[in-house]
Amino acid sequence: MKAIICAAGQGRRLMPYTKNRPKCLVKVGNKTIVEHALDSLSACGISEVVIVVGYRSNKFKRIIGARHKKCRIKYLINKKYDKTDNMYSLWEARGEINDGFIFLNADILFNMDILKNLISAAYSDAAVIDDKIKLEKSAMKVKVAGDRIVRIGRNLKDGNARAIGIYKYSPEGARKYFSEIKKVISKNKNKASLGKSFGQIEMAIGQFIRHSKLNAIKTGNLAWQEVDDIEDLKKAERKLKHILRK
Repeated sequence: MKAIICAAGQGRRLMPYTKNRPKCLVKVGNKTIVEHALDSLSACGISEVVIVVGYRSNKFKRIIGARHKKCRIKYLINKKYDKTDNMYSLWEARGEINDGFIFLNADILFNMDILKNLISAAYSDAAVIDDKIKLEKSAMKVKVAGDRIVRIGRNLKDGNARAIGIYKYSPEGARKYFSEIKKVISKNKNKASLGKSFGQIEMAIGQFIRHSKLNAIKTGNLAWQEVDDIEDLKKAERKLKHILRK
């Protein structure tokens, strides 16, 4: 099983840290955000990782290189990174998916057991959710019924959990999900800011869960932190020892 990490964006809200490097190459502790993720992927037996890059893409090969521990790394470039979101970056990696895959947003720090629990879960297609966190306005909210995600969206009014940005797709689930992404891209291909203004990733996942089962894997008491802005970075530093706890 491969892992896809979408890391094309600049991360303007994390300036000045992102003036000369992508957000996921900012350090938390003594490692970059993406190195922490790669540590977990390697420890969980994932040996092939595709990173979709864009902004300051040359920094990745210089800082991360072609291998990290047990992970072999391949880079793909989203040349439209300044006009698109993670959905389009994932679309750029479609040729790499011949099997199921793990998808990670590049700006997430998480306890390794969160990933272990996702991979080992019996569910074919699943997303990691936190049902204990306060749902902020910008959060990717989900409505969970039983063990199944039935709705998703940042503007969701009846959300009862947050999707943290880590997903698992089976071969069949991947095929269906990419089919939905293709539909969204085709529908909006003439719009100037594809991905930035239309909630594209929500649309694709939302269509997927209308026809397929996407189960919820709870974080429980395991620590994680998304890093969007300076305040998030400070939180990540404070929580790091809990995130790294084994």
